[in-house]
Amino acid sequence: MSLICMAAMSAQAQVAQAPVGKSDPQQPSAQRVVVQADRVPGGLLSPRNGRLEPADSTVSLLEVEALTAPGNSSLAAVLAAVPSVGENFAAVGYYENFTIRGFTLDMGSAFRVNGMVVPGEWQFPLEGTAALQVAAGVAGSSGGLVGAGGSLNQITPRGGAPLRARLESDAQAGTLLAVDGGRSHAVWSWRTTASHARLRPPFPGADGHRSFIGMALDAAPHDGVRLFLDLALQRRSQPVVPGFQLLGGSTPPDLSVRGVNLNAQPWSRPFTNNGHLAMLRIEGGGPGGMRWEAGLSRAQARIDDNLATPFGCNTPPFEFFCSNGDYVLYDYHASETRTTSHARFSAVKPFSAAGIQHELQAGLERIDRKVLQRDVYNATSYDAAGLALSGNIYRPDSVLARPVAPGADRPPSNSSQSALTLGYAATLGPWRSVLGLRWTEIDAPGTLPDERRLLPRWTLSWQPGPSMRVFASVARGLAFGSEAPATAANAGEVLAPRVTRQVEAGWKSRVGDAWQYGLTAFQTERPWEFVEPVGSSWAGRGAWVQRGRQRHEGVEAAFAWTFEASARLEGRFAYINAKGRGSELIAWDGRQLQNIPRTALHLRLARQLNSLPGLSYNAALTARSSKPANADGSVWVSGYSVIDLGLSWKLPSSGPSISLDVGVRNVADRRYWRDSGQAYSADLLFPGAARALSVALKVGGYE
Repeated sequence: MSLICMAAMSAQAQVAQAPVGKSDPQQPSAQRVVVQADRVPGGLLSPRNGRLEPADSTVSLLEVEALTAPGNSSLAAVLAAVPSVGENFAAVGYYENFTIRGFTLDMGSAFRVNGMVVPGEWQFPLEGTAALQVAAGVAGSSGGLVGAGGSLNQITPRGGAPLRARLESDAQAGTLLAVDGGRSHAVWSWRTTASHARLRPPFPGADGHRSFIGMALDAAPHDGVRLFLDLALQRRSQPVVPGFQLLGGSTPPDLSVRGVNLNAQPWSRPFTNNGHLAMLRIEGGGPGGMRWEAGLSRAQARIDDNLATPFGCNTPPFEFFCSNGDYVLYDYHASETRTTSHARFSAVKPFSAAGIQHELQAGLERIDRKVLQRDVYNATSYDAAGLALSGNIYRPDSVLARPVAPGADRPPSNSSQSALTLGYAATLGPWRSVLGLRWTEIDAPGTLPDERRLLPRWTLSWQPGPSMRVFASVARGLAFGSEAPATAANAGEVLAPRVTRQVEAGWKSRVGDAWQYGLTAFQTERPWEFVEPVGSSWAGRGAWVQRGRQRHEGVEAAFAWTFEASARLEGRFAYINAKGRGSELIAWDGRQLQNIPRTALHLRLARQLNSLPGLSYNAALTARSSKPANADGSVWVSGYSVIDLGLSWKLPSSGPSISLDVGVRNVADRRYWRDSGQAYSADLLFPGAARALSVALKVGGYE
């Protein structure tokens, strides 16, 4: 691992500190998000005694209260509270993907559990998560080959705890029953989480189910050594609700289609995802304050990918829906196995010399990803006139004949990355400098290009007191090249890995117990990938190329204001100016890039009612500006603002604690497009969810 991002081995992952100093646990925080957190026990950036600490990284931490709030039934719902995060194909029924600072996350390396890489397709559930870290920019890239945006790290609950149960009914998701509990003993402890969900989204033909069980076992066999074992199993089955496309390539559909499911044919089959995870982590110490840690994990997702796929038109432009709402329907299927193995070792040795505190770090890491796809087909049928099977978005109940085609097995795809890391940190008074070097080797599958790179990073920080810190960081990272979409003349070709360059500067401060705030400015740059607009492909497009530079620059801000003993206002803001230059396409250069709003805002007020003990309420505003819906920026979808309301009542009880939570999302029932990204060879549009009521009953404290 890198000198700053040495993933955690902590036994507890339930409390986080605010930007600088402690947060007040008595303040209402049903969905609190701590932005720019420094110390996250059990997390990707968790410092330990005698370790290089990541004091100067931008990390958003979502605590367990946010993950279990009514209506937060998916990662997409939870991450809406982080303005720098956007959706990129987070379809109902499918595994979700996202962007951080406008860069799409890499499914092979950006998704982590307790700092260990898992397949992004695994879709680790929220009820098995005690905290969620969003590591942006430099913070995310320090964890390995994760792409320019960053990474998501889910931290599992650990240690003994009384038995707790949660029963939730959500109009957008269905019903969920989750049970959690454990025991602590002299030298070991265990924790188990089990859940079952009946998935009932408000779309015809999209019902499903999901079950999960996870166990965490911690042990301290002797002084200075701790072991952490995680085991998890999940089964999920649900039809996918596909997205829409621009009509005629120039107009978004009318939002009256918000409740339409284009995958509701009688022959539609569910998307099934069965996963397992095994993870062992060990930490220990040595002479002179040396600390070391090692980890080994294996995670696998076995997927039966089924989808009646609406894509394109029988008349030009072929790669978009027709202007009247017609679309070509395909039957897609693939039986997949996606496996990721991760091994790492890292050690830190602190010492003092010449009045300066020094730390030396060395580490090794290897990540292997294997993808096996069998019985793959994507078929449509044609009539006597040569026109493909077609439906219409405004007549979704029309029954279409199922296309029939033989499947084919694809060659196995195996890739790996190995890394050697060296680091040095020096602290003199309020000043701290951290220098890291990461030698990374990428072994790409088959004949695809490999890569060998030395990736440096440097951080300088100044902390004159416990209530303020100023920092600056520069880093280079490495990201896999993307696969050319089906609309390109070189469809299926994978381009060379890309070197990213990142610069950040920030300020975190605290004023008494009332105010906390942070500000970070960033710039990230990498080679620009796009499909040439004119060429010889079946869609009339050219090749998928790397040409020019893609630069994202912006500002992230966060604050928390406790203005009464029982009231708290929190806010987060992001501005992202994302443009490409050097494409040799005059109409493209300098335009805002697809699916990236320039501004995003999240505000949340939480307050306890002193006149009614146990009763509290919260209100949240999520707003995002307009954003491009295609690659050349000629079509935009409107911005939106959504208000959510919540009420929580802790019932008086002399025994187990009982609480009743009620939430209403999208109170005004606003209609909007939440996602306008490019994924799986198509420019897609996903509508925001309608107004929905969620009710949750939580019971805890059983010994």
